[in-house]
Amino acid sequence: RTSGGVRGLKLAAGDQLAGMDVVEPEGQLLVVTEFGMGKRTMLKHYSPHGRGTGGQRILNITKKTGRVASVQVVHGDEELMMISSSGIVIRTELATINKLGPYAQGVIVMNLKESDRVACIAVLSQNGNGEDHADLVASTPSKNGKNGVE
Repeated sequence: RTSGGVRGLKLAAGDQLAGMDVVEPEGQLLVVTEFGMGKRTMLKHYSPHGRGTGGQRILNITKKTGRVASVQVVHGDEELMMISSSGIVIRTELATINKLGPYAQGVIVMNLKESDRVACIAVLSQNGNGEDHADLVASTPSKNGKNGVE
C-alpha cells in the first residue's frame, strides 16, 4: 500500500512518546515517573483533541519527579507492579496511589536510589477465575538506549 497513514500526535523537538492506551470514559490515567512518583487522574479531566495536535499536559515535571516513564488507563481496583533498572520489584494496590489533578506531581510510589530509575511497570487485574492478568509496559528508553538514564 502506498498510504503513509495519518498523524496522531505532533511532537516538538526532543519530545518522546511515553505510552498510549484506549480511552475509557470512566477510566483513570495512571502516570509513573522515572524517579518512582505516581498519580491517578480521572480521564474526564482531559478534553478530546483531534489528530495532529500537541497533546495535553499530564504532569508537572520537576527535578523531583523526572520524566514520565509510563502511562496507562486503569480502573483503580488493580494492582501495580514496578521494576527498577537495578532489579528491585514492588507490588502495591492502585487504590493507595492518590487521585490528583492533571498538573500535580504525584506521590512517591517507589523509593529509589539516586542512580536507579523505573524500568518497567505492569498493571495486574484479576480475571474471572481469580488469576492475575498483567498488562506490561516498559518505560521509554532515553537517547543513549538506557531506560531513563542519561
